Amino acid sequence: MPRGPRVDAPGAVQHVMIRGIERRRIFHDTEDYEDFLCRLDRLIPALGFLCLTWVLMPNHGHFALQTGPVPLPKLMARLGTGYAVSFNRRHERVGHLLQNRYRSRLVEDDRDLLGLVRYIHGNPLRAGLVPSTEALGRFPWCGYGALTGERPARPFETPTAMLRLLADEPTEARQPLSHPSQQLLDSTDLAPARLVEPFASGSRPDAGCLGPRSLAELIEAICAAHGLPPEALGGRKRDRPVLEARSELARRATQDLGLPSRAVARALGLSDSTMSRALKRSRP
Repeated sequence: MPRGPRVDAPGAVQHVMIRGIERRRIFHDTEDYEDFLCRLDRLIPALGFLCLTWVLMPNHGHFALQTGPVPLPKLMARLGTGYAVSFNRRHERVGHLLQNRYRSRLVEDDRDLLGLVRYIHGNPLRAGLVPSTEALGRFPWCGYGALTGERPARPFETPTAMLRLLADEPTEARQPLSHPSQQLLDSTDLAPARLVEPFASGSRPDAGCLGPRSLAELIEAICAAHGLPPEALGGRKRDRPVLEARSELARRATQDLGLPSRAVARALGLSDSTMSRALKRSRP
C-alpha cells in the first residue's frame, strides 16, 4: 500500500522521531550529543524551521518542529547523513546508523501540541535518566530547561513559541512549569488552547509562534464536501470528483492561505506539473 502524502507545507507542525537501527544506541557520550545538537544549531535556523521542544535519548530522539519554506525531508536528510558519517568515523564503524527513514506525525492543534510536549519531556523521567521534574530542567539533552528559563536557549530552540500557549508573558508562563505542584508533565490545569498566527515569510522564526492547521483543515474540508478520502487528492485518480476537488484545493491554498503551489504539491505528493494543471482548471 503506498504511503500517504506528508502534510509538511510551511507552517505545519510535526512530531518527528528518529531511532537507531535495530534500536541500537546513536549517542554514546557527550561528544555524540553535542555533535548532533551543533548540527541542529546550524540547520534549523538556516532552513527556516522552528523547534518548539525536543529530547535526545540514547537510542532515539523526538522533536516538535514547525516547517518553514524548505521541506522536512531535506532537513532530516542533511541532519541524519551528516551525523551518521561523523558518528561512524568517531566510533570506527560502518553501515547505517538510523532505522529506515524518520517518522513524523502532523500535530492537529494546540492541545495536541501540549500533550506532545508532555510526552517528549517525560522520556528522561520514564527511562530513569533524571529523578524528578526539577532535575529535568538541568538535563542537558532536552528542551525543558530552555522552556523554564533554567538555561539559555540554544540557537535552534524557540521556547517563546510554546510559552505563548500558556500565557501572554514568558515570566507568567514559566511559573506553572517550574512550580513542583504544577509540573508540565502531569498538570491538567493548562490554559485553553489558543489559535496562534504563523510566522510571516521572511521573519525570524523565534519572532512568531505556532503555525495553524490551515492546509490540513482545508484538505479535510474539501474532501468532506466532495465525499472523498484525504488520500484521494494525492493519488493517481483522474476522475471528475478528484480533479474538481484538487483544483479547488489548489486555488484556495494558493489564494486564501498564500501558500506556494510547489509547497502544496509537495504536501500532497504531487508533481509541480500536476499542481499547475489543477490551478489552470480552477480559473474561470
